Amino acid sequence: MKRWVGFFVLASAVMLWGAPGLCAQKKKAPGARTPTPTNINTASVLELTYLPGIGVKRAQAIVDHREEIGPFKTKQGVMDIPGIGKKTFEKLEPLISVRDRGRQPF
Repeated sequence: MKRWVGFFVLASAVMLWGAPGLCAQKKKAPGARTPTPTNINTASVLELTYLPGIGVKRAQAIVDHREEIGPFKTKQGVMDIPGIGKKTFEKLEPLISVRDRGRQPF
């Protein structure tokens, strides 16, 4: 009986103090899944949702904006989308591009 009580106490201690450390692993940013920058002029709604701070509504707004007004000329152009301000842009900037990597301007 004492053996079971000791086991129970030990198991409880591990669960209380050890489990949060095991479960509280730091999540990777959705954008970290993409090894190369996401081209905001060609990405689909689904691809855009992998970027931090971009949900389905903002992703659709990006697609709608480029279809109605034309392609983004600079990365900063994404701040024309409602809900994407300076703080969100700072997270997005290293993860987005406005031209294909393989194409070089003349």
